[in-house]
Amino acid sequence: MTRSILSHALADAGLALRSNDVIFRMHGAARERRAEGADPIDATLGALVYDDGSLAVLPSAVRAIREVRVEDAAGYSPLSGRPDLMAAIERDVLPEGPLRDIATTVMTPGGTGAIYQALVNFLDPGQAALVSELHWGPYGMLADRTDRRLERFRTFDEDGAFDTSALREALARQAAEQGRVLLILNTPGQNPTGYTLSEADWSGIAAAVEAVPADVPATVLLDLAYVRYVPEPEAWWDAVARFLERGTVLLAWTASKTFTLYGARIGALVALHPTDDIRAGIDQALNLTCRGTWTACNHQGQLGVLRLLEDPELRAGADAERGRLIDLLEARWDAFSGAIAGRGITTPPWHGGFFTCVLTDDADAVAARLTERDVFAVPVGGAIRLALCAVPESRMRQLAEAIGASL
Repeated sequence: MTRSILSHALADAGLALRSNDVIFRMHGAARERRAEGADPIDATLGALVYDDGSLAVLPSAVRAIREVRVEDAAGYSPLSGRPDLMAAIERDVLPEGPLRDIATTVMTPGGTGAIYQALVNFLDPGQAALVSELHWGPYGMLADRTDRRLERFRTFDEDGAFDTSALREALARQAAEQGRVLLILNTPGQNPTGYTLSEADWSGIAAAVEAVPADVPATVLLDLAYVRYVPEPEAWWDAVARFLERGTVLLAWTASKTFTLYGARIGALVALHPTDDIRAGIDQALNLTCRGTWTACNHQGQLGVLRLLEDPELRAGADAERGRLIDLLEARWDAFSGAIAGRGITTPPWHGGFFTCVLTDDADAVAARLTERDVFAVPVGGAIRLALCAVPESRMRQLAEAIGASL
C-alpha cells in the first residue's frame, strides 16, 4: 500500500484543528523577532511582567508553594478538589450570608477549566453560549472542542455604554431558538477591554435575564479572572440575587491572576442555586466531569493556595504585594492613555485588569501593519487587544505612535 492512500493517523476531528490561537501565534512571531536581534513590543500574553521583562510573582505566593510538604503534595487530592480549599474559595468570593448556603464548588485546572465545566454541563451539544462581541478568544476554542458554539451581542452602543439592549435581544433570540441560555460575563477588568460593569449595567443585565421566559433554564457565568485587580469590584451582588430568582449563577475563580500562579493551574467553579435537589444534581455533574477529564487538580498548588487564603500573614502579604502590581498596571494605563491623546485612537473605558484595546473596524489589517513596526498585538472582533501587563511604561509612547500610524 502506498503512502498516498494510507489513512491519516488523526481522526477527522483532529485533522479539522488548525493553529488558530492568534494570541500564541502573535507571541511566537514576537519571540522570533527578538531572536533575530530586534527589540519588539510584545503586547500579546496575559501574564504580568515587570518593566525588565521578568515575571511578576507575589513573594507570598512563592513562599506558600515552597513550604508545602512533599509528603502532602505527592498524594492525589480528592477528585473534585480539597474540601477545605473549596470552602475557603467560597468564603473568598462570596459575601458572608445566605449565598454560601446555596453554593457547591469543584476545583478546576485554572479558570479555563471552570469555563469548560460550564459549557459541557449547562449546554447540550450544538447549543451556544452568549458572549459580548469583544471577549476572550479561547471561549470560542473551548466551545468548538466541546461541540458547542458561541453567539455574540454588541459590547458597546453608539454612546460607548455597555449595550444592554443588544444583550436583551440576544437572550430573547437564544431562548426562543434553543430553549436554554448560558450568558458569560467577564468582569471586572474585562479581557480584552479593561471595562468593568457598573451598577446601572448590572441592573440592565438583570432585567434582560428576568425577561427570559420562565420555562427556559437561564444560567449566568461570571468569569472573575481579574476580580482582585479592580478597586471596589463587587457591584454585582444585587444582580446575582435577581439572577437566582430565574436560574443558576456560576462563578469562575482562578489563582492564576489572583496569586500570579499561572503554572499551578488552580481554579474553581462555584455554582449557586436556591433549590436543594437541583443543586445536588449540579454537584454530581460537576464532580463526574472532573473524574472524566482531568481526574484531580495539582495537589501542591491546592495546598499553597489554601495557605494563601487562610493564613492571615500570607494573605495580608499577598494583598499588599498585589496592590503594588495594581499600581504598576495603573501607571502603564496612565502612560498609554496620555500617549494616545490627540492621535485619533479610541479605547473603551478602562477600570483595571491586564488589558485594554483599540477599537477599529479592520483589526486584522491593523495588527499586520503593526508587525511591520515590530509591535505585536492581538486582533479581536472590532479591536486590537493590548496587554498592559506585558508592556513597560517606558514603551507606551512608542506603542501609541505605532498604533496611530497603523490605523
